[in-house]
Amino acid sequence: MNEDEARLQATLDQISSENAALRQSHGRVNARIHSLQRLLSEISTDLAGQSEQLAALARQSAAASGNALSAARESGDVACVREAESADRVAKETLAAALDMMAYLMYIKLAKFTRTQGHD
Repeated sequence: MNEDEARLQATLDQISSENAALRQSHGRVNARIHSLQRLLSEISTDLAGQSEQLAALARQSAAASGNALSAARESGDVACVREAESADRVAKETLAAALDMMAYLMYIKLAKFTRTQGHD
């Protein structure tokens, strides 16, 4: 084997070695990506459950504040009515925010489902 052939063989050996290392790295990166996807799916599921609980509490709060507002109006106490109106407004805003969060999480889950169904 002459000098040019030896250099060419060394270059080919180096390329082969680097290619094998690249394949190993690619496998590790793919494993990490799949692990992160599973983790994000679990987090999304947990957040969806928590947002449902928050929305249920917000509904109860809105109903209770509405009842308190009605009672305050019946009592005729102006200061009490103002406070009850304020509490009712906050309860309704909280409910709206909780429902928005639920809708957003459902959108994310639907987008993920649609994306995974397209790859099957």
